[in-house]
Amino acid sequence: MRPCHVSDDLLFDFAEGSDVGTITAYEEQVLIDDHVATCDECQAFLAEVWDGGLGKDLAEPVLRILEMERFIVDTAQFGGGILAEFLRALRTYGFDGGDD
Repeated sequence: MRPCHVSDDLLFDFAEGSDVGTITAYEEQVLIDDHVATCDECQAFLAEVWDGGLGKDLAEPVLRILEMERFIVDTAQFGGGILAEFLRALRTYGFDGGDD
């Protein structure tokens, strides 16, 4: 553990993008994002993690997030295409309240 009392597990969660929220440091609640932004020891640890200098493989969580993002984009595009076809059908078959 570092002098700032932040554990390796907490920093691994932070590195993986897990919602770690707050830490107890110096008897106060501190957002982990704010703490990491000002703590040289934590930044050095995270630099090793992200460089691959430590034994934790972050490829799987990162790929999982990218696959989910791609799924959401594809689903939104597919849904948008269906909506466009539905609106075109309404206009074609006279349900737009007009041309009769």
